[in-house]
Amino acid sequence: MTRDYAKLFDATRAAFAAIEARLGAPEAVLTEFDVVTREVDTLGEALKRQLLQSHATIRSGLEQRVEVTEASGIARTRARRGFRQVMTRFGLILRRCPSTSSQ
Repeated sequence: MTRDYAKLFDATRAAFAAIEARLGAPEAVLTEFDVVTREVDTLGEALKRQLLQSHATIRSGLEQRVEVTEASGIARTRARRGFRQVMTRFGLILRRCPSTSSQ
């Protein structure tokens, strides 16, 4: 992984650090274990969503626009621009659409 890609996981590392800080805090020991378990579950889902977001950002940067022609021979000349929302089992992430530089 290049350093540029590693930067894309900064938010993921911060999410993990937040979980670690919560569990390591003195008040965590005084909190009911089932409450801490639910918090870890919730924070863990957010961490997994952030991991997928970081990964999707990398993938989006590598995607290239390709020319598409229908079976009937009609060329598709429009491409989605900007971002699209993708619902994952961990929550909503954003995927950048491939470059539209050939338009």
